[in-house]
Amino acid sequence: MTNSKFVALVLTLLLLESGCDQDDQGTRATSIDGGTLVEQPTAGDAVRDGGALAPADRGIDASVAAVGGELVTVSLQTSTGVGVGGSFALAFSPVFLLSDGTATTDDQYSARGLSPEQHRERYPESWTHWTEKDGELSVEGKQGAPIKLYGRYGPMPAGFSLSGTYSYSSGGGTTAYGGDILITAQQTLQFFDDGRFVTGGFSGVAVGQMITVDIPPEQRGRYTIEGFRLTLRFDAGSERVSSIVVSDERPVKVFWLGAQAYLTKSKS
Repeated sequence: MTNSKFVALVLTLLLLESGCDQDDQGTRATSIDGGTLVEQPTAGDAVRDGGALAPADRGIDASVAAVGGELVTVSLQTSTGVGVGGSFALAFSPVFLLSDGTATTDDQYSARGLSPEQHRERYPESWTHWTEKDGELSVEGKQGAPIKLYGRYGPMPAGFSLSGTYSYSSGGGTTAYGGDILITAQQTLQFFDDGRFVTGGFSGVAVGQMITVDIPPEQRGRYTIEGFRLTLRFDAGSERVSSIVVSDERPVKVFWLGAQAYLTKSKS
């Protein structure tokens, strides 16, 4: 499956899970604080698959070019959970594949600022091995069975910018099964191509490249994207870093901050 077809599938699934169409997104914004973005290297340690596995014939395709030092590419694995209203939710999280045939399922690998050796020492349970067969990527799960990966995503060049409003939806409840409890939350990030950003939950407005003073400095600032790393420098003085995986489409339709998929808000 090509990256573009996979992204189209992801967008469809995520919109179905959130219970709204793209035009409805961005209306229930909450602060990104407490989300995927991490300040300390010990945050976000959840591991979906991995383990200490014996070396194997990993079948690494020589046509896969190494980029970013030891990093070959980033792919996505799936997991299931609970969505808005208690519905079935399919989530995607990045897996970082290295040129020696090892891989880490730590979705904040690129944000931690650690070498592969340092990361293996600190997060050994997140490491496994990856293989490629007939153009398909997979990693070894805890029981040794292959887990299929989807897509191949490269690093963003220094100076890469985003433009537009993106949102991540989550929730729970019982309405999907006839109950009366609906839990929904949404986090938003608005990017400007001059390097500015605004996080969700503000009462001011942004016009063109101008950001009004009604937006508190804790929710606005400047951002940089390089490789698989997003840095938000808030005007209040704090800084937050997250891994970022960006889809191939231009303009960008979806990107992942760790395991959180941010979708663009449609202008149509």
